[in-house]
Amino acid sequence: KIAVFVGPEGGFSKNEIDFAIKNDIKIFLLGKRVLRMEVAVAVIVGVISIFG
Repeated sequence: KIAVFVGPEGGFSKNEIDFAIKNDIKIFLLGKRVLRMEVAVAVIVGVISIFG
């Protein structure tokens, strides 16, 4: 299964990141870029379809 969490423009909080790590959620970044929601979703779907 793949679940995708798209964070807010300012990024996830430390508590949210700690929660993900504690629950063995793998974190992948798209770099330091800030993408619009529509673009982020298109990129994520493309990456999953190629590598997922």
